Amino acid sequence: MKERILKPKILFFLIVLFGITTFYQAQSRDVKKLNEGWQFTLAKEELDFINLTDTSWKSITIPHTWNNKDIQTARRVHYGTGWYKRELAVSDEDTDKQHFLKFEGVGQYAEVYINNRYVGEHLGSYSAFVFNITDFLKQDEPNTLLVKVNNELTESYPKDNFLFGIYGGIYRDVSIITTNDLHIALTDFASSGVYVHQEKVSSTNALLKIENLLKNESSEIKQISVRNKLVSENSKVVAENLIDTLLYPGGAVPIVSYLNVDNPRLWNAKKDPYLYQLKTEVLYDGEVYDEIDQTIGLRYFSIDHEKGFILNGEPYRLYGVCRHQEWEDMGNALLPKHHKKDMELINEVGATSIRLAHYQQAEYMYALADSIGFLIWAEIPFVNGYKLGADNNAKQQLTELIKQNFNHPSIFVWGMHNEVIKGRTVQRPVNLTKELHSLAKTLDPQRYTVAVSNIWWV
Repeated sequence: MKERILKPKILFFLIVLFGITTFYQAQSRDVKKLNEGWQFTLAKEELDFINLTDTSWKSITIPHTWNNKDIQTARRVHYGTGWYKRELAVSDEDTDKQHFLKFEGVGQYAEVYINNRYVGEHLGSYSAFVFNITDFLKQDEPNTLLVKVNNELTESYPKDNFLFGIYGGIYRDVSIITTNDLHIALTDFASSGVYVHQEKVSSTNALLKIENLLKNESSEIKQISVRNKLVSENSKVVAENLIDTLLYPGGAVPIVSYLNVDNPRLWNAKKDPYLYQLKTEVLYDGEVYDEIDQTIGLRYFSIDHEKGFILNGEPYRLYGVCRHQEWEDMGNALLPKHHKKDMELINEVGATSIRLAHYQQAEYMYALADSIGFLIWAEIPFVNGYKLGADNNAKQQLTELIKQNFNHPSIFVWGMHNEVIKGRTVQRPVNLTKELHSLAKTLDPQRYTVAVSNIWWV
């Protein structure tokens, strides 16, 4: 692997070529929302999807939940199974591409089928998940996408329904993402595939460790290049590198490089929530085969037992609220305008920090926090008690939370649980908390972890 730091004397030439790389981007990755054209039926009993009749379906639009009324009134709450289906067409122009299906949030257990073939499953109501569906698609005729959704309690899931209910449904966006065989990985726990480690940050210099996770889905070894560009709000490239490497077919490969940023403008919470764009390109034979943008803010922080929270070397007071993702008569099937309204109200009361309780929330919420300047406590739904069989799912959800939200500057702490001590069940949740802490610090050494105890002596 060979890394090249691009010198200022050739930056002008690269900027001139920006229009060309933009053209290639349009050919490399295509993202389409699949929120329209769905049909839904609520199963009264467990049914084989092949036997569902056409008369049992009604037309709906994503986001959708079947509990938008009953959970809030607590009358005849339906915890059970719902079925969603729609047609999925693939263009003849995309026959040599890779196709990925991304769900932003399904409550809480999902099984995905294409053309009556099982694709995969996911347990967790609040995190995104992605499947590579290339091998399941027919190119010459419509495909049938079917999703079985269930929101019943399970001993494999680390929460209950006593503190807040689990809404059933596909309640966040669904997308199909089409890429070339060479692409930035999408299936690392549904992350962006780009991780920005802010190793050393000050007002005079920032050292960024960039980890790009790449996939070669072809059958040949490819000589590729990876380019990372940090771009300011006025579209100026402030740092750039180019890495040449061989990419072998098969698994996701991390490509690590570094960016030095002189005199960075720091993300300073509500005082100055300044954001950069990190543009990552995968090049092969002089063409951009894949490209994504990450919004990042450069900052450093610490917590002092006397001075409190320290942001960019100065004490910063945290005045906070908690937020749950539901509106009256809508449940959790919210649109961007609802998330935005909640953030506007929180901003209006003078809060500087938000605990997003008690689970991973919509990606748009973290993006809003970045742009407004809130400090975020992000956590997983390990709440209100301990379940013996749920350790693995708690670890899965913490991994998803961290990987999917790694680059948001607003997040300063990962929450591992909320009030899980019940009766004599003490040591097991303590042991799991230690494991979750270790996992969080392995994935992200720079942020803090936190856990909320309901027993003062623990």
